Amino acid sequence: MTVPLEQQIIRTAHHEAGHIVVAAAQSLKLRPEGLSVDEIGEGLACYCKNPGDSDTERERVIIATFAGLNSEARLCNERGFPVPEEMQRIFSQDSKEARENISRLSYLSVERTAFQIEAELQARSEAIILQYWSAIRSVGAALLDRDWEPIRALKSGSVWSQADKAKYLAGDELAVALKQARIDAEFAVVC
Repeated sequence: MTVPLEQQIIRTAHHEAGHIVVAAAQSLKLRPEGLSVDEIGEGLACYCKNPGDSDTERERVIIATFAGLNSEARLCNERGFPVPEEMQRIFSQDSKEARENISRLSYLSVERTAFQIEAELQARSEAIILQYWSAIRSVGAALLDRDWEPIRALKSGSVWSQADKAKYLAGDELAVALKQARIDAEFAVVC
């Protein structure tokens, strides 16, 4: 499926907003870089994805990871855009990251398979998205309202995009937007 660039940028902004709002709503720590979308339709949501050894933390990370594509699909349904195809969802980087964390859950077993757990956590992700949909739309719109500026390197020094320009919603601005949605975000410099 080929998506017009302008539509892809809108979809990506809401995809990344889904990750960040659901992460914050579950008390995962966010990174000060916030979120961004580049001029070719790629994006980045900066939250702590290293869950450590806790199944509860792993579940929260998985739910926030699923929230990107789930938010994008909800936006597409709402706006009449083509919904991401199933194969695109299955082979996405987000799904790969989520499956890696599912494989680390201590309760994964023959009786409780990865497929069952994924379905349960997808449902929880969708429920949180529904609960915070107005915040996701608001954060996505705030990101889209930003001006294009040169790509910034991450605090780690790595470059997240091959494009020349991006829109950014930094942590301090994101905290204000989340506060308006009654979500208290906690930020961490290192995750």
